[in-house]
Amino acid sequence: MKKLLVIFILISQYALVAQTKIAVGDYKYEAKLTDGNALTHEVTLHPNGTYAYTYYRFIEAGIPQKEHKSDGGTWKITNKLISFTSNNKNQSKEETIDLSHSKARLDYKSPRNTSSENSPTTIQFHESDIPWIKSYTLTKA
Repeated sequence: MKKLLVIFILISQYALVAQTKIAVGDYKYEAKLTDGNALTHEVTLHPNGTYAYTYYRFIEAGIPQKEHKSDGGTWKITNKLISFTSNNKNQSKEETIDLSHSKARLDYKSPRNTSSENSPTTIQFHESDIPWIKSYTLTKA
């Protein structure tokens, strides 16, 4: 019984490490409109469990025209669900976005899928204290 328990624990740890390896990388959402307006979201998930988030918006008729915000902290993945915890407590509120309590779903092509279909790895925010971020899907670069 002890051997069976050890094998189960090892298999579950392997699955967790495999998901983390798939999730690590740079993700981006970019919208450039013909009138010169632009919107960019970038998230970099590092292998050591930290992340960097950058938001840039340029709207020609907006006040202000340019908006640039960032965040950083730690991330953790459980069952294809990435949880973010921010640690930007020392920066001004105008320069940061707090992704604490935000969760994003990781979608990727299954290793068992042998079709030639090209499906990119993406993260989609679905739970956050920031209402407008919930609708964005970021694609892995």
